[in-house]
Amino acid sequence: MLVNAGFQRIEDPWIPEENIEKFLKWLEMNTLPSYGHISAGIFHPHFKREQKKEINDMMETVKQLSGKHAAEHGIGILKRDLPSVFTQVYKIKTLKKRYDPFDILNRGKFR
Repeated sequence: MLVNAGFQRIEDPWIPEENIEKFLKWLEMNTLPSYGHISAGIFHPHFKREQKKEINDMMETVKQLSGKHAAEHGIGILKRDLPSVFTQVYKIKTLKKRYDPFDILNRGKFR
């Protein structure tokens, strides 16, 4: 299993169809294990905890390929401060105020 090999962080970028080949080449070049839903443009590259540079490089690559940093798994606390997701965070906060006005779910996760 990948977790047993130290790959404990899974990302979920979305890549537009016209750039999937470029992203696959990037994954191969960086020897990152990944699986995904190619017909939907969603990938799940795996990283080790110490691979912070590689994670940042992936985020930049996703941006350059006109992709999104969060497809299936959402933004969460690991991505909430990325400039590229600020509008999504605003939407989350708006929905949270509407449907969770007493801050019961995931209290304190989004400031």
